[in-house]
Amino acid sequence: MSDDDSPQQINLVRIGEHDVVPLEKILDSLKIMAEKIRKQSCLEGIKDQLKGYNWLIGDNPDKWQMMKALAVAVNEAIQEKKIEPVDKNSKQVNEKLYDLLARGNENMVPPKEYFRKEVTLSEDLKITSPRVLAEVSLLTDATHWVVASMIERQFAIKWDTVSGEPDDYSFYDFCDTEKTKKFFKYIPRLAHVKATLYKECRSKQKMLHELLQEPKNSLCPEVCVKTVDGWTTWKAPDKGNKEGEFRPLPEDWVSSDEFSWIDQSILQFITDDADIQKPDLNSLKQSLENPTLYWAVIKDRDFPPIQNSENLELKSIGQTQVYVGKANNGIKGRWLEDSGNHCKMMKKCLDNVWAMATYDPMRLEEIQLVDARLALAKVREKETEENNREKTALFVIKTFGDDLEKAEVAVQKALSKDSKTKNDKKDPKVIKKLEDEERYHRQGKRDKSLKRNIIPYDKYKMTWKPTLMGCGMNKF
Repeated sequence: MSDDDSPQQINLVRIGEHDVVPLEKILDSLKIMAEKIRKQSCLEGIKDQLKGYNWLIGDNPDKWQMMKALAVAVNEAIQEKKIEPVDKNSKQVNEKLYDLLARGNENMVPPKEYFRKEVTLSEDLKITSPRVLAEVSLLTDATHWVVASMIERQFAIKWDTVSGEPDDYSFYDFCDTEKTKKFFKYIPRLAHVKATLYKECRSKQKMLHELLQEPKNSLCPEVCVKTVDGWTTWKAPDKGNKEGEFRPLPEDWVSSDEFSWIDQSILQFITDDADIQKPDLNSLKQSLENPTLYWAVIKDRDFPPIQNSENLELKSIGQTQVYVGKANNGIKGRWLEDSGNHCKMMKKCLDNVWAMATYDPMRLEEIQLVDARLALAKVREKETEENNREKTALFVIKTFGDDLEKAEVAVQKALSKDSKTKNDKKDPKVIKKLEDEERYHRQGKRDKSLKRNIIPYDKYKMTWKPTLMGCGMNKF
């Protein structure tokens, strides 16, 4: 028997009316248990003790899951007890729920004003998630922040499920009722994406740990650029390649498995309307530094079959989610180098989720929807089943401050190497044009006339625009 396993005499300490184990002994025991998990020693016995805790999923959890489950066990031991959303005796919403939802929102109207006092529960209806709670108790005048808070605080609630954890539900499911369809907006969706990222990462600890060992640049989707010679992709630089890697795409790239998941109407607009760049290496590098209007696109696996949507009036084009963004300092700046670049914020998002023992929405407060959603897509990209994988791509749609280069492409002649004529990338007029184009595209329009739709109305009998949560990820 090792020293660690030998029985020890524990002298209890009297605190008030209770005999308790000294803190030093508790901490020593936790250190021993953590070390055994790291060395993968006596895991079966430890696993049995940790059953039922978050992050411990499946019959053969890895050491990362077990370490996180240990942290959760300690955290839950010192936290207040999870609350039940409804008092089953009085059939009234639990007063403690209102206090929970008000945290961080003390200046808002009290949550109590937005819930029915009494909840009508049938014998077979169980409150298993925020979706069900909203359906049976939320009033029609509830605000977006109350719904967002309910989604954010769901892990502090004891749901009527075997584990006490909320059942899985997509944001589309949540909003697809007559009462909740008005919450199909940016703020509630942002809360749901962050909570979903946390929940999915609990079952993918080993993968998440490996992902976080990679440089942040690895989170950047491949960048697609249209050139005179066809389309080229750029992979962001990694540890061994400071410039990144350009790769020409085959002529039939739009039908390849790599891109065929993108809705055909969206893909047609991109291929027809993207600015054409010069194909030489120096020009391609420059195109990544020019002020740019870009589209980030995601294959959204949560998007439901449209025939199953009763209240949201979804169209199939929404499975390809679009984010329209501007990059004043070019793609490299906005995604890799600027102070708040997308890859940095995605990495921060994943780092903070990794550090959580239990869900804390305040740790993700600075993260915007596009970064949280791309981080979730990156996690789902590693799924073993093809149907569960998500895919992403980043397209250069328009570049600005490069009129000379575009003129050269148009007339197919080279400028003299000695030419000293330059474009001013920082010209306020250039940035103003970029900002205008971003605004038009977010509204689904091709130009300032606001009359020409990017996606023809007749194609889906709707005005497509990325500010609609059924189409994209841009804030309204």
